[in-house]
Amino acid sequence: MVQPTKFELVINLKTAKTLGLTVPQTLLVAADEVSKSRSLNALRPTATELLHYGNRRRVCLAGRSETREYNANSGVIWRISQNMTDVNIALSQAGNRVPLWLKLAYTAFMAVLVPVYWHYYGPTNFLYFCDVALLITLVSIWIESPFLVSMCAVGILALEALWVADFLSTLVGFSLIGITNYMFKHENSLFLRGLSLYHGWLPFLLVYLVRAFGFDRRALPAWIVLAWVLWLVCFFFMPPPNPEPGLTPVNINYVWGPSDYAAQSWVSPAVWLIGLMIGMPFLLFVPTHLLLLRFAPKPERSA
Repeated sequence: MVQPTKFELVINLKTAKTLGLTVPQTLLVAADEVSKSRSLNALRPTATELLHYGNRRRVCLAGRSETREYNANSGVIWRISQNMTDVNIALSQAGNRVPLWLKLAYTAFMAVLVPVYWHYYGPTNFLYFCDVALLITLVSIWIESPFLVSMCAVGILALEALWVADFLSTLVGFSLIGITNYMFKHENSLFLRGLSLYHGWLPFLLVYLVRAFGFDRRALPAWIVLAWVLWLVCFFFMPPPNPEPGLTPVNINYVWGPSDYAAQSWVSPAVWLIGLMIGMPFLLFVPTHLLLLRFAPKPERSA
């Protein structure tokens, strides 16, 4: 076995693509050389390559046969032997970017929240933007989709920031905009109110996931279209504000005004709806999109 004394990080994008592997952006930045054309045949018997990602490290040393191994911690490792020479190329697939415990914890939370909300609030509760984002995040966290998690981030980061600000202000004695008043109604179940605390930690989870997966710029138009569909459904088919709504979801996504107890009277309902569909994307979704586009990493894949 050859014992290497010097390591060079050389990445062959063409070979990685042929093998069906994705090379992380952070790895490309750290590479000594990135090749888009060099083939495997160009490798010399003395070549060694080091590919690393995070705390996982693989060194190309000796091997006797062509095999494919799967390691749950480090992804897919390919070993290739050519022309009676012992040359191994270890490529770590950019998978498992979210720890398994986090995926299981989030899934367990959703396994509790969905049936409880369905029982107490009914299925229409899942038309709220934040609840839609919860469900999409559940899918995206398992398939590790930059597109889906970016949609959720664009759609609710600003809204959840408002929720947190209003909750904290109400906690210290004054209501900022009133969207969290239900959290302080003692007639509502403490368990239900506790589940609603997801509004406080979901934005931080989404920021973490966007950093892990990268931000997909297609998220903005996709979320705007989804939001328009939800607004129209809620306006034409869901209950309007009610002075005594109980636990029944009314005025979902504020299609009748800022209050769940009475519709706004400043303009006609149609004008309010059109203003909501135009104004909220420009005031909340677009600024969030621009911030993520500026500070979040680009996705390694766009699935």
